[in-house]
Amino acid sequence: MRNEIHCILTFDSDTVKLFKEIEKFKRDHPELTSPEVSKQFEQKLDNLQQKNSFSALASYDSYVAKWNALTEAEKVLVIRTTGQALIVDSMRRKAVEYEANSKYKGLDGNGTKRDAFRHAIWNALMVKYINKLSAYAWATDHEAQDDPSYYDQYFDGFTGRQHKVMDLHNKEKGRDSWNFWTDSILWTSD
Repeated sequence: MRNEIHCILTFDSDTVKLFKEIEKFKRDHPELTSPEVSKQFEQKLDNLQQKNSFSALASYDSYVAKWNALTEAEKVLVIRTTGQALIVDSMRRKAVEYEANSKYKGLDGNGTKRDAFRHAIWNALMVKYINKLSAYAWATDHEAQDDPSYYDQYFDGFTGRQHKVMDLHNKEKGRDSWNFWTDSILWTSD
């Protein structure tokens, strides 16, 4: 049964290509756990990138960059729920689009209202298109990274740790803004 709410989603071709490769890798290695798939898939991408590094046809570069931009926790989520990962990526891109067209033009970077808006919108959209628990997992795993500047101060006087706490707060507010009642109102758009 096709879910009509998902008809308006758009998918980036590099992301689709990456996730298809992951699904093929999982089928070829059913004995591996998700963390093992992540590690071995990453090794495969590294090998392919090294082979193609001197070639003008280094077609893997774009989606290798997508893979490398994920935290380790996100990589495991992508492996476990590849289809859902496509929706999460679509919602991330949609949130960036809404952010660019928001009233917060010109303000950019960590700790800005524009940054808070993007985090909240991304999470509200994930709740709408997947569910609240999964949105929580994706949002939290996105922040689960080893940040070398975790305790350093940013330009605004706050540390990386404080920015992470604020990002998690803004994401929670976004998830809380979408609920059963919002979903039951037919004219509620993204």
